[in-house]
Amino acid sequence: MQTDRLYLCSSSSIRKKLLEEAAIPFTSIAHQACEKSIEQNGSFEEYVVAIATKKLESINPNHLKEAPDRLFLLSADTLVHGLISKKMYGKPENYDDAIQIIQEISKEPLQVTTGCALAFYEKKESTYQKKECIIWHTGAVIQFTIPNSDIDTYLRKSPHALHAAGSTTIEEYGSRFLSSIHGSYTAVLGLPMFELIKNLKKLNFRE
Repeated sequence: MQTDRLYLCSSSSIRKKLLEEAAIPFTSIAHQACEKSIEQNGSFEEYVVAIATKKLESINPNHLKEAPDRLFLLSADTLVHGLISKKMYGKPENYDDAIQIIQEISKEPLQVTTGCALAFYEKKESTYQKKECIIWHTGAVIQFTIPNSDIDTYLRKSPHALHAAGSTTIEEYGSRFLSSIHGSYTAVLGLPMFELIKNLKKLNFRE
């Protein structure tokens, strides 16, 4: 039986690594969505799901080169929310912004949530038809505290923090600043793997 391949609508190195470690065959493609153009309506969780959905909708499967007859598209977005301040954090704009964000998030517990959109298409007469789409969000509450004296070292040893929501990277060097986590570890990294595997099985993804 021919195996399937997951098309990841993201250039995130962390998401790629998670899929590689889970032995899920995938191809990374760029989405065309402008995240900042999406207005926040509703809850924090609804907003992060809306961004993930927008990323998925920006991909026209009929424009993909050498795509298989059975196509699985996955998009994801991660945001950080201060539980006391109610302030929301996305990716930092630059190094100085990352420093300011880290100083702020170190003062309170954080809700880190990843929204996902997974769609299954089948090709009929050279055109893809969407058969099913699963949308969900998964997260965790964490305490991530970096003393001011360690911020510069953290950013030098964790350069991907400049491209992470809330400048928060709890893996590798960043793990020394994670005092607690309640929820999905991989959702904080950027892709909730347990739920992804479960939903791929629902769509009869063939490994």
